[in-house]
Amino acid sequence: MKNKFVEFICAKFPSLVIFVNYYNDYKKYAKYNFGNKKAKSFNAIQAKILRQTHIIEKGLSLSSPRKGFGTEKINTLLAYLDQYLELQFPMEDITFKNAINVLERYTEFQKKLGYSNDVLNAELEKYRNVLDPAYSCGITEVNKEELLNKNKGDFKELFLNRHSVRQFSDMPVDYEKVRAAVKLAMKAPSACNRQTAKVYFIRDKEKNKKIGKIIPGNTGFESEVQNYLIVTSTRAGYTTAAERNQMYVDGALFAMSLILSLEYYGIASCALQGSESKRVVEPIKRLAEISDEEVIVLYIAIGNFKDNFQVAVSKRKELSDVLAEI
Repeated sequence: MKNKFVEFICAKFPSLVIFVNYYNDYKKYAKYNFGNKKAKSFNAIQAKILRQTHIIEKGLSLSSPRKGFGTEKINTLLAYLDQYLELQFPMEDITFKNAINVLERYTEFQKKLGYSNDVLNAELEKYRNVLDPAYSCGITEVNKEELLNKNKGDFKELFLNRHSVRQFSDMPVDYEKVRAAVKLAMKAPSACNRQTAKVYFIRDKEKNKKIGKIIPGNTGFESEVQNYLIVTSTRAGYTTAAERNQMYVDGALFAMSLILSLEYYGIASCALQGSESKRVVEPIKRLAEISDEEVIVLYIAIGNFKDNFQVAVSKRKELSDVLAEI
């Protein structure tokens, strides 16, 4: 009897069912996202540290990192690390170890520029047992010719050698290569083959500049970006409350396929998060002439590789943290 009633409500009031499901999403997101001060799970604290550490890594991977950059960001990261230990999470975890070693690489880099952060130096003294001179982190040097040769090998080589690039040459991007990459990415799977993903290539230089000033996450290298790609997915491709988030799944599958395809065709890229903030989305949609029927999944900054460049060495979690055997 209960199932029949539920079926009746779903059939009679589909919009109400969508609202109820979104409200349920809201309650869970409000409870568990790490912006909630009550959220003190390992996953929440780990995510805060990973995000904050990557801000330092990104700064180091720019063409001309600023002397003494990121002081406030570093203080925030140190506070997160203190919170991590207060909650008695393990120091040997890759997240904690990586953060400490990235901060050490930061101090080494800044010393070459004649800058020293005394507060940071004092904090690092507490964690000398975690520091490892041989630990690979921070940034690494990449040679364009070697990279492109590896990318023409097997898929594993292409996948492992792909990096988010924040240093681009001033040579214009070959649009035909972009077309080829998009065509290859169109092989990405989608729910019931609905193929709702779309990509906008921003060719106009003025629009690129304007969009670059709005997109979050490209600070410090937006002047080097040759073009932006905007990956979208259309709401019109889905139905019922059960598919309310499928547009992001399909759009993300397409976006990852596109990033790998760009790499294969020798185009450097950096994925930038698709902020759902109204103040970000609306002006970008106007500039790129994107309809409200579409959601922006993410942005991709692209350009040509320099002959030699640096990229962030962003550590991954342990396999045991990702693969669960039930």
